[in-house]
Amino acid sequence: MRKSIKGTKMQTIICKLFIHLTSKVSISIPFKDFDMRKVLNQFYKLYYEIDNTKKSEDQANRDIVYFYFRFEKVLLK
Repeated sequence: MRKSIKGTKMQTIICKLFIHLTSKVSISIPFKDFDMRKVLNQFYKLYYEIDNTKKSEDQANRDIVYFYFRFEKVLLK
């Protein structure tokens, strides 16, 4: 199975975040008891939601510009 560049980049970011967070936070559960797949899956879901929200935000900004343009056209008539 071939991984996409985006997937690889995202996995790298998630791993770096996880390592950073575990080094800063006191964890009462021994590290060996962590289910890495579950943790990475949660990070992936959050990253996916952030990415989708940003895409929606970009589309909303384009829509606003378009509607202002249409509004101006109506005003000029």
